[in-house]
Amino acid sequence: MKRIYLISIILISTINSFSQTFDISGHINDFRDSTAFSWVKIELIKDGKVEFNGHSDKNGNYEIKNISPNTYDIKLSTSEYRDKLILNYNLEPCLDNINFFYPNSCETLAAICPYGHEDHIIPILYGFPSEKAFESAEKEELKLGGCIISDCNPHLYCKKHKINF
Repeated sequence: MKRIYLISIILISTINSFSQTFDISGHINDFRDSTAFSWVKIELIKDGKVEFNGHSDKNGNYEIKNISPNTYDIKLSTSEYRDKLILNYNLEPCLDNINFFYPNSCETLAAICPYGHEDHIIPILYGFPSEKAFESAEKEELKLGGCIISDCNPHLYCKKHKINF
């Protein structure tokens, strides 16, 4: 009898723990014309650590599975545009379809990290770097952004949070 009781408790707690997670899905649209924005990386961050992540597909759709209910910072990023950071987003099982607009507008931003601090910020250099630029990048005085330049490249990088803005 004790054995049946113990097995019942284990089964109930196992079922309970699986019901603690949920999936989210949605669509990412270009903020300029509301068309689908493909291949955007989505990260759910808790206490500075990426807990869950996913990518939008070629049609702008994404899905992230087995998320634990919590408050997360949501980071949207691609290599061509500034990261978009949404702070303190409360994700619960009732929120299963979440749509985003990306990227942010391309106005010049102040040298303040989206997390609110002004230290650990370095410039991003685009184009073919000189030997001096390579040396500065090794010292983490600047970040090399690559040779591809778009109409909305990020200009600053936060070394502490590893985000472009």
